[in-house]
This record gives sequence, C-alpha cells and structure tokens, in this order.
Amino acid sequence: MVWQSAAAWLSRWLKSSGHATVPDTRELLKLHEKSILDALQWQINHATVESWLLAFCARFDAASGGFFRESLTWVAQQGIALARVILPSATVFELNPRRFASALCCFGLVASRLLPLHTLLPDSKMSMAEWEQLYLQSGWDKSLPKFALPEQFKDGMCKLIEMSMDSKLSALCQDCLILATVTQELFGQA
Repeated sequence: MVWQSAAAWLSRWLKSSGHATVPDTRELLKLHEKSILDALQWQINHATVESWLLAFCARFDAASGGFFRESLTWVAQQGIALARVILPSATVFELNPRRFASALCCFGLVASRLLPLHTLLPDSKMSMAEWEQLYLQSGWDKSLPKFALPEQFKDGMCKLIEMSMDSKLSALCQDCLILATVTQELFGQA
C-alpha cells in the first residue's frame, strides 16, 4: 500500500537524520486493531440488507420530517420479509447488501405509492411495459400502484431518495433492475 511504503520511507529518513526510530506502522496498526477487537470481544456487526434498509428508511423519515413514517415503516417491514425470501437464492455478487436494500426500498416506495415506477426505469432498451412486468414479478405487488402524490412532488421525492440512500437515481435504477431480474428468476416467471 502507498501509505505503508511512505511510512517506511519516512521512518528510514528520520533514522538516517539522527531522530528517534519510528515503529513499523503496519505492526502498530495491527496492535491497535487487535486491542479494539479484543475490547469488542471480537463481536463485529457486518452491514446486512436489513440494517441498510432500516437505515435508508430512517434517513428518508428524518429528511421528510416524519411525514411518510407510516408508509416507511411498512416499506421496511415488507422489504425485510421479502429479503428473507430472496436472500437464500441470491449471492452478494449479484447484489451486495447495500444495493439490495436500496432496490428493496425503492420498490417499496413504489408499492406504497410514494414514487412512480417510471422514475426507476433503468437506462436500457427496456420498454415501460417490460419494466412494469419485471416489477410485478418482484414480489411487491400483484397490480401496478398509482403514484398517490401530486405529479409536482415527484422530483422532490427523487431528491429525498438520492439523499437518503446517498446514491444517484441512475445507480438506484440499476440496483432495481438487478433485483427485479433476480426475483424474476427466483419466482420462476418469464
């Protein structure tokens, strides 16, 4: 790593200039890391689909001043339930936990009628009809939900989503496409 070679160079230079020897940074970091892990009794919480989804919903809730709390609670509950069905059949190579959760959250916002489905249409040669069919096979709905807010709120909702998930809408659209493809394969629908 660059910082390790820089630290080694600095240590050699200081020693050759008559200064106190600087201990090997890599070994120091290992010792500090081990002491932290020992203090935590090696209990490390890895980010999961569930923790990401709850974080995204909490951030959206805070950003919207709690206005959509009831819907976001439903999105989180349904998303977690759906994730538990999908997870045994999906790999992190297909969709890592963060991206999986962002797609679940986006589709949940569509299902709760807070976001129109067409805003998540990926930049591909897919038609809206094909995208709607993929969404219907995602496990969220049996019919296409209608956006419940006035149309002028769509852009604001997209900004809230981008901010809550710290991601561009185009990337979220791709996450949704991957999730929809995985669920299509899982649920065996063509």
